[in-house]
Amino acid sequence: MSSLSLLFILVLPIIGTLVIWPASKKNDKMGEIFVALICGICVLFAAFTPAGDFLSINTGFHSIRFTLGDINRIFLLFSTSIWCLVALFLTGYVHHMENRARFWGFFMLTLWSVIFVFLAGDLLTFYFFFELMALFSYFLIIHQESTEALSSGNLYIFTTFVGGLAVLGAILIIYNNVGTFEFEKLNLVIEHGGLKGYLALVLLFVGFGIKAGCLPFHFWLPRAHPVAPAPASALLSGVLVKSGVFGILQILRYTNSHYLGLVLIILGILSTLYGGFMALCDNYPKRLLAYGTISQIGYIFVSISATILAGAHSLVAPYLHIYAHGLSKTALFLAVGYIYLKTYEMKQLKNLTLVPLAAIALAGLNLAGFPGFIGYTAKILTKDLLLCLSTQGMFFHWVEVIFRLSGILTAAYLTKIFFCFYESYLKHRVKNPLSNQKEFNIMIFVLFLLVFMTIILGFLPIAASDVEINLYSPAKIIASIFDIITGIIVYLKFKGHIKRPVLIPQPSYRNTVFKLTGYFGNLVQRYIHLPISIDLSIALFGISIPLLYLLLILYLKPY
Repeated sequence: MSSLSLLFILVLPIIGTLVIWPASKKNDKMGEIFVALICGICVLFAAFTPAGDFLSINTGFHSIRFTLGDINRIFLLFSTSIWCLVALFLTGYVHHMENRARFWGFFMLTLWSVIFVFLAGDLLTFYFFFELMALFSYFLIIHQESTEALSSGNLYIFTTFVGGLAVLGAILIIYNNVGTFEFEKLNLVIEHGGLKGYLALVLLFVGFGIKAGCLPFHFWLPRAHPVAPAPASALLSGVLVKSGVFGILQILRYTNSHYLGLVLIILGILSTLYGGFMALCDNYPKRLLAYGTISQIGYIFVSISATILAGAHSLVAPYLHIYAHGLSKTALFLAVGYIYLKTYEMKQLKNLTLVPLAAIALAGLNLAGFPGFIGYTAKILTKDLLLCLSTQGMFFHWVEVIFRLSGILTAAYLTKIFFCFYESYLKHRVKNPLSNQKEFNIMIFVLFLLVFMTIILGFLPIAASDVEINLYSPAKIIASIFDIITGIIVYLKFKGHIKRPVLIPQPSYRNTVFKLTGYFGNLVQRYIHLPISIDLSIALFGISIPLLYLLLILYLKPY
């Protein structure tokens, strides 16, 4: 019976797609509410399906496996909850968009693929739906069909194509060495794979790092977020980049490689500094938030690696960072979308009220680590892990210092986005702060529900048994508030003096893709020898998705 629960949650989004596509063409409000209800049911199944649930579908050449372990449930509950709230927000937002049926359709198809990704029980199943997720989300990014949207979509699909090839190459090497696609056998890759085993791990790391958007694989994020509709940006930043984090967690979970942990902590620190600085330099709100996502992914990476290197028995701190970032960044993107929708143009903020500004302020306080929020708990736990590691050498001491400096940058750029709108509000304030339109009230309800969740989770007695520290000691509270105040002062002091650096020129997609596919073909021919029984499986589950990307890249007009 429990396997039926997994099957049900896997099928529900397809039902929603079949309902919403024709309903949206008729502007059917009930169809949209039905889809939001389906997303809510997915949340319930993610929360109450028994742990250890297992589902296997035999296709004749590969058994597609799905499992619901603890880590799967954490990511599944997180993603479906945010998807449900964004769906509810869309019931008020989507009527101001064109091509609503297409957006709703790919919105549900992306959810379907995300659920499959977080429930995948082996590498091949994970890879197939990982690539489908990227393909479906591509259509959310280019929804507005402007020149800039198509250009950014090209970059997104190109980087996804490269990441997909990296993951596929790793899967082929792993199967050739250990004869299985199971996550649990990844440790055998290091023990018996030799140089090829380490190559496979590096390829997996690159593929998942591209999706996570960490440095140096970050370049698609600042291009994709500004052009996508606000709800799509919220999902990209809040949920989809976490699929890359999920993949990296699976690698570290089953290999327990300290070398990868060191690489991860270095990339994490660089990402926090770069993302925070670029966000502080940027003046466009959605791109600023995109750079902020790079910085927050760095926080998550530092937390993951610190947990592993310190030998902690649980990954509570990384999970709290994931929830803190997902909830707050979703609220921030939706709040910016609400403001744009309500005011139509940034230069005419006549309808701006304090309500979305309050949501921006509270979500920002969570990300900055203000006491009482889940972000505060996550940062305190991570700092405690780094403090334990600092006894092992000066390297970790400097990591701790940079981690705190990144927190000051976070407070500074979040202050910037708040003042970006607050100063306009002071010039164009209105008498009636609340809208009398139900669709706007629904969106406001979603914004404050997201913020409320960050406060509730922050006050819960989380991880008290796993990390024996006093989370709310006076010294920790004062240090956190001091960092936030310092960040605010940094912004106010250097306001108007920090300029955004010039972006790296856009690469030529077609030539690069042809070269990469050629290199990949040589890799398969020279170093990977697969039995005939697996050829059909690889052809259908592996090569098909990159080929779809290749067709899109070659036939989309370059800009």
